[in-house]
Amino acid sequence: MTRQIDQLIEGVLKVLSLVDEQSLREPATLVANMENATEGFFDELAIVRGGEGVLDFIKLMAEPDAPDKVRNLAEIMTQGFKKTLGAEGRHTMIMTLIGRANTRIPFSPLMAFSDDHPKAFLIRMCNPYSLFDQIEDTTGETKARNIVLAFGQVAESIYRPYVEFLLRIEALSRGEWQKTPKSYGACVNMAAEIMPGQPGLIDPDAAWIRNASAHNHWQYLVDKDEIELWDSNTQPQAFPADVLFNKLLEMYWMAGPAYLQVQTIYTYRDYLVGSGLVDEIHRAFACIAGEGLSNESVFEEVSLEVADKFRQLKNFMEENKINIKVWPLAYLGSPEG
Repeated sequence: MTRQIDQLIEGVLKVLSLVDEQSLREPATLVANMENATEGFFDELAIVRGGEGVLDFIKLMAEPDAPDKVRNLAEIMTQGFKKTLGAEGRHTMIMTLIGRANTRIPFSPLMAFSDDHPKAFLIRMCNPYSLFDQIEDTTGETKARNIVLAFGQVAESIYRPYVEFLLRIEALSRGEWQKTPKSYGACVNMAAEIMPGQPGLIDPDAAWIRNASAHNHWQYLVDKDEIELWDSNTQPQAFPADVLFNKLLEMYWMAGPAYLQVQTIYTYRDYLVGSGLVDEIHRAFACIAGEGLSNESVFEEVSLEVADKFRQLKNFMEENKINIKVWPLAYLGSPEG
């Protein structure tokens, strides 16, 4: 069964080799090529969906060298994404918040991340690349218009999920749970208010500039080559085109590549491997993989082995009525104590 982990590692390497500057401009094509390169293997190993897929994973983890291979996979994933995404440095600020939340409530950052399928996240993250190309290839009023239009797309599709994550992870670092506001502007304003001492994590202008873009509250100042924007609560402010574009790019890199990078680092390096979880799962699964397997017997045994790792998290989720699937919590019995 460890042959399957080798196949997964090979698939990850293939996927990473497909990602370059040009492929990021054609995300749907990139995802299709990834699926073809891995022959659907990633979806087959979508862990713990129930039924026979769960039992296959149990058998997989029972093999003697499975933990070492998973550690190797985690290293390939984290290092590969660092090189591919080019978000080095930006992710460290987010990882600091994640570390605080994880210390307060073990494994709680898993609840803060977006629940998008990785493929959907990748497509959404890559879509603005073509808009950025148009901005760089134009000048004057046309460039200004492209910047304003791109601001609207980045704000809604990329920046909003990131800001919602910041609100949740900051609350978790205090041992609390934050339900995010329904409106984009309220999310940004709340994040800017509660994290004023952490510059770079959130741009307080992201709310009203998005509103200006959405409601066409802007004009191009021909004589100055500047973009003037306003909304119902903000007086007109003028930005040189390149300054506004750089603001947009910084928002994008934080909410897209850096955010994706920290999800990968935490999930594989910190949660699965660094916590010792993969070894604990391996020991539990190895004890039962040779017996007559059923979902009930498997999860009863696993709960005895790993419940301590998750007791605080499960209690927190129940106390706050949080209905989010965090593997393997969905398959463990109610924690004791």
